[in-house]
Amino acid sequence: MNLTNVFKIIDSWIKIIDVNLNVVIKGIQLGIEFLKKRGGGVIINTASLVGFYPLKLFPVYCTSKYGVISFTQSLRDLNNTDKIRVNAVAPGFVVVKSEKSRSTPFDEVVNAFIKIIKDDKLVGDTILIPKENLSQIISKSFL
Repeated sequence: MNLTNVFKIIDSWIKIIDVNLNVVIKGIQLGIEFLKKRGGGVIINTASLVGFYPLKLFPVYCTSKYGVISFTQSLRDLNNTDKIRVNAVAPGFVVVKSEKSRSTPFDEVVNAFIKIIKDDKLVGDTILIPKENLSQIISKSFL
């Protein structure tokens, strides 16, 4: 793929950034306002494996997902100031109905969300789920 073609479709990449990053940031902003009134809570963002391992065919999508990971890490201190934990889940390609060998099973993604909710030590972290039973927690100390 010729990368110059990526930038010819301006509407497309603007929408990708809007949906995958800008909306996440706005949602977090609203979530923080709500959770401050509640006295704390958990925000879980959906990132992607490609935020860590970009694909040359989808540079804008990969960049948007890395932005989610970076923004999640940037909000680590909210736990100290407002008792709000912000974390992310970064699955690979998810297939809901059939599990193909190269996909991340949907149950693994659900389990990662549950782990984040239950584990108070996860703050500003991302759970990377490349394939079944291979999930790992990536924190800012590893990046």
